[in-house]
Amino acid sequence: AQGPMEFEVLFQSALTGDEITPSPYGYVVTSLEELYNMNNLFIDGLYQTDVFSDTDFGNYYLLYVLDRYKPDSSHYIEVNSVYENANNVDVNITSDSTDGVAFHQPMQPFTVVRIPKTNKPINFIIN
Repeated sequence: AQGPMEFEVLFQSALTGDEITPSPYGYVVTSLEELYNMNNLFIDGLYQTDVFSDTDFGNYYLLYVLDRYKPDSSHYIEVNSVYENANNVDVNITSDSTDGVAFHQPMQPFTVVRIPKTNKPINFIIN
């Protein structure tokens, strides 16, 4: 099949302080085990991955998309579209900022979305 894939945004937030990692990445979560391994990407007690654990991994995958380090809280990252091609899946992502009041605290925006399970390689394309 080719064409747009349905996706659902489950969570959008940002890592701060000691949580910040050097580089951005996209991570495909294909099983409950991988989800538990992903726990170390979240602040204990603040981001509980329980919100994702009811995911039916027989039919869905989770995509965890982490942005580059940002200097303040005005920045965010979001998935715009997921498109299935003949040989792969393209996840189109926007990294942007708002004009609102920002806290001057280093952070790293992330988002988690759910997509239908696929056997094709997944490309994360950040615009």
